[in-house]
Amino acid sequence: MKRLILLSLFLCIAASVHAQSASSWTVGVGYTGMKFVNEVFPSGIYLQSTRRINGHMAAVVSVTRYSKNEMEEEEGLSADVTTSFLGALGGIMVVAPLTPSPLNSGDSFLYGTAKIGMERLEAKVEINIPSLGNSNIDNSENGFAFELGAGLQARIRRYIALDMSVAYRRKNYEEDVSFNNFVWYGGLIFRL
Repeated sequence: MKRLILLSLFLCIAASVHAQSASSWTVGVGYTGMKFVNEVFPSGIYLQSTRRINGHMAAVVSVTRYSKNEMEEEEGLSADVTTSFLGALGGIMVVAPLTPSPLNSGDSFLYGTAKIGMERLEAKVEINIPSLGNSNIDNSENGFAFELGAGLQARIRRYIALDMSVAYRRKNYEEDVSFNNFVWYGGLIFRL
């Protein structure tokens, strides 16, 4: 009888601890913007997933897409220029130790990220010359990307948090062409 009571007590404690701990996986979605050279790409989206390693560290994977469309006209000529960036990066998220094991408890926390991956630059130009018609130019390049960032996840509900972060991203394309960018993120994190 004692063993049965002890086993029941152990199972109740284990169940309550499991119910209070945050899940191992999160999925995030939101808005992102980027400053590229001297231009701001204000419209972007990001998707992110994390897998908890321990109470202060998680593996993180993210996909970002930035785009910008500009129309230029001069002396009867018009050009429609669309530039977009598609990036896929993965790395590590390290949580500031403000509270004990914030990834385990699901509380709000500050964090830093280090990610590496690939980014694809696509440029499409449609030129309209009244006497000749339309002409299209498409160019794309793949490059290596590296990103260092810092942010805040603020818990809204048990399984939902607000995510805000800023990062420095460096990109290297063919022929030793490099770009330094600043990106910002804002969205929702869902704990699965």
